[in-house]
Amino acid sequence: MFHKLISKKDINLANRYFQHTKYAQLNWEAHGKPIIKELAQEFIQTVEQEDSCYLHILKDDVKKQQVTQSDNSIYGDSITIRFGHKPLPCTATLPKQDTKHEILVETGASLVFSCGFNGSVIAMIYLPQSNVSQPLRTPYFVAAWQNSNEFTKHDIAPIFELFWQVQLFCGAYTYNRKSARIIARLEARHQQISEGKNVFISYLIYLRTFINGLRKIYGIAH
Repeated sequence: MFHKLISKKDINLANRYFQHTKYAQLNWEAHGKPIIKELAQEFIQTVEQEDSCYLHILKDDVKKQQVTQSDNSIYGDSITIRFGHKPLPCTATLPKQDTKHEILVETGASLVFSCGFNGSVIAMIYLPQSNVSQPLRTPYFVAAWQNSNEFTKHDIAPIFELFWQVQLFCGAYTYNRKSARIIARLEARHQQISEGKNVFISYLIYLRTFINGLRKIYGIAH
C-alpha cells in the first residue's frame, strides 16, 4: 500500500545525499581540516609574542571521551582559535559599603571553523567582549562552503588576517574609524552569507551609520 509514497526515485535521491555526506566528511578530514590546522598553528606561532592564543579541536575532545569503535554516528566537527583573557586598563567601583575595586577583564576574539554533519563548512568570528563592551552581533559569518574541497590555503589565510585585525582594533578601548571599517566588513560578509545582500552596499550603509554617530557625539551633525 506504500508503493505510491516511496518511489525508486526517492530512494536513489536519498542514497545520493548519503554518499555526498559521506564523501564531504572525508574531504573535511583529508583536505579541509589539515589546511585549517596548519594555518592555525602558523598563526598562533606568529602572534604568540604579542598575545596568548589557543587552538581547540572538537573531535579531539570526543576521542578523549573514549567513544567506542562500534559507534557509527556521524558527528560534526569544529576548529576554534581564540585569544585569552586580559585585564583592561581601568577598574570598576562596586557599590558596597566598603569601597572596593574590581579589575575588569576582556575576553579575546575567537575564530571558529564549523563543519556540519553534511560536510558544509562555515567560518565565524566572535568579537572581544567584556563587562563594559558587548558586540552588537555574535557571531559574524565570514565565509561558507558546501564542501571543504572548495577552499584552499589562499581562501583561508585572509580570514586569519581579518581575525587578527579584530583582536587588535575591536576591543573595549580601541573603537574608532579603523575598528568601524573592520566591523563594517564583518557586517557586510555576514549579511551576504546569511541574507544574500550585496557586500559593498552593506559595507557603505554600516560605515555611514557609524560616521553619522560620531558626528552626533562630537556635536557636528546637521
